[in-house]
Amino acid sequence: MNALLTGASGFVGRNLIEFLLSKKVNIFTIGRHAVKGAEHYSLPELWCHDDLVKIIRKVKPDLLFHLAGSGQIAGFREMFNLNTYFGACLLDSLTMAGFNSRTKCLFFGSAAEYGLVAKADLPLSEGFICKPYNDYGICKLAQTHYVSSWVSSGGRAMVVRPFTILGRNMPKTMAIGSFANQLKNISQNGSQGVLHTGDLNISRDFVDVSDVVSICWDLIKIDDANGEVVNICSGKALELKKILDYMIQLTGLDISLEIDKNRLRTIDIESHYGDNRKLLKLLDGYEFIDWQTSVKKMIGKI
Repeated sequence: MNALLTGASGFVGRNLIEFLLSKKVNIFTIGRHAVKGAEHYSLPELWCHDDLVKIIRKVKPDLLFHLAGSGQIAGFREMFNLNTYFGACLLDSLTMAGFNSRTKCLFFGSAAEYGLVAKADLPLSEGFICKPYNDYGICKLAQTHYVSSWVSSGGRAMVVRPFTILGRNMPKTMAIGSFANQLKNISQNGSQGVLHTGDLNISRDFVDVSDVVSICWDLIKIDDANGEVVNICSGKALELKKILDYMIQLTGLDISLEIDKNRLRTIDIESHYGDNRKLLKLLDGYEFIDWQTSVKKMIGKI
């Protein structure tokens, strides 16, 4: 079985590569950075249809995982190119190469597509009318719409919307990843220090990265998932402060907390969690890794 991946060098991508290797899948990647265990194709422009068609015809992918994307990009055009246009080019190239009805595709969307929500809207189901308020959410939602349109023309694809993903090597741009990095730095310089935070009273829906890649592997093979948008979430909200307190407890460090105004967001939803009934129905149930186990794995190397 051949799998073609984008975004393979990222947080989720590296975990997915490891998982696919354990399944004896032949892995091919597209992007700017090669990844161990995969045959890599580097493209000067990610949205060149001619290059993408050549790669697809050579690889003959049974599966395509499109993970590439980022919310840390300046400028809407650049944000749109990576988070929307690249995915559209991949789908168009599959059609041009004659693989639109052969290759099963899984696209990474984002819970950011839902946008501003009130407590009465929770838990967020896939049928919620999306109201993204930032460029990243807008671009990811546009990608979701493009996937839906492509499927209606005979393609095979679905979109997953992961909520907050936990795991080792989390990006430092994410709150928990930042906490882990700060704790590591403090531990290397002694047993006490100051940890800088944003608002710790917000609550989010956390899912272990191992669960995310396992679920993606299961979903991409389910025919009933074709054309669907599926939340990957625990269905529960957990306060950020509770996680940080547990992280500090595990390290045994003497930590003082200090709020950094630069880490406070102009718009920050107090509570945000998803409805996972659709996911559980497609998978016929799923047992999630508990958040404490996820945190222990993250702190283990500190």
